[in-house]
Amino acid sequence: MRARERRKRIYSIILIPRVLKIRRFLKNYIRKEQGNVSIIVLTEHIGDIVACEPVSYWLKKTYQHKVVWLVQRKYHDLLTMFNNVDEIVDLSCLSEWVYLDKFTHLPNLYNLHFDGRKCSRFYLKNKSSQKDIGFDNYYNYGCLLETFCMVGKLPRLNSRPRLFLARNTLSFNYSLPDRYIVVHAQSNDVSRNWDIHKWNQLIASFPDYIFIEMGLTPVLSGKNCVTSLCGKLTFQDIAFIVKNCFLFIGIDSSMAHFANALAKPSLILLGKYATFDKYMPYSGISESKDFRVIQYPEYVCDLPVSRAKEETERLIALL
Repeated sequence: MRARERRKRIYSIILIPRVLKIRRFLKNYIRKEQGNVSIIVLTEHIGDIVACEPVSYWLKKTYQHKVVWLVQRKYHDLLTMFNNVDEIVDLSCLSEWVYLDKFTHLPNLYNLHFDGRKCSRFYLKNKSSQKDIGFDNYYNYGCLLETFCMVGKLPRLNSRPRLFLARNTLSFNYSLPDRYIVVHAQSNDVSRNWDIHKWNQLIASFPDYIFIEMGLTPVLSGKNCVTSLCGKLTFQDIAFIVKNCFLFIGIDSSMAHFANALAKPSLILLGKYATFDKYMPYSGISESKDFRVIQYPEYVCDLPVSRAKEETERLIALL
């Protein structure tokens, strides 16, 4: 593996011409705006990016700057729903940022990546002056937004992210039910997943409601559970479906951040994760009565169906 990583690092020089092009664009953009530009660097992942949307709002409000966000191109459309981002600069991978950081001193720069974060494509590592926060302890400092703000040397923000839809339709012809519950059952880390059989029991407990599963691949079942949309949705589609549901139920995942950013009544199932016995990913929810988070003291897969059912019933009673 180490030999492969070394070869990949050497091969990463193919990125340099494109990095120089991005560098030239940024220099020209900053010159055009007479230096009144704030640059956010957070290239991945979906949940992290959505959680950090308030950074763009804070920069815009505080400095009246144009806000530029450097992100992997596959997340470009996600950022089009951030009202306070004026320019989206697409990167192919984190290594492009690593090279750009070496070649260029950019003013008003807020790099939100942890020190040592490694590119999954070329294995180059991000460098940050904030050395004390990393993957082993980041939830010790607060929610995701608070932690990323500390890494980027910003005030510790704890406001709710906001997504703004560019259109009020799906990108394809599909009729949504008038009243439905969105569920998301799979995270990119299996330790954050609830048992599939428990999911199916929970859905079966509410036969009068239609459930729509979201995610890359369908894993749920039941007569009242629609799974056919999995893997077919753009970011705008996901936001539209979540915005129009009357309740969201999910585990700790990117979709839960969508629900928070769209201020939807939600039930989020959390348990132990990595080195954290208890953690909170979401910002701006302390005064919300209908965004509920179960912080189960063991791993979330052990959470009883009865507990999730009780909380779901309480939320439905409020709506």
